Amino acid sequence: MKCRYHPERDAIVRCEKMEVAYCEECLDNCEACTDPCGYCKFRTQCIIWERCKRSEKRYRLERESRGGEGS
Repeated sequence: MKCRYHPERDAIVRCEKMEVAYCEECLDNCEACTDPCGYCKFRTQCIIWERCKRSEKRYRLERESRGGEGS
């Protein structure tokens, strides 16, 4: 498997919901969860979610989805 954003790199994790894979850099930078605000039946067993659930990116996406970017 190759990384979604870096096709020259091997992936280390795969999003089961979206069926895409990501490299270590994407996982480290929390660029791997494509839908952190939506429902995911795989969330309880997801390595990506566990590593990025408290990231600033996730909080920003949640604010934007509610329509209050600065709230």
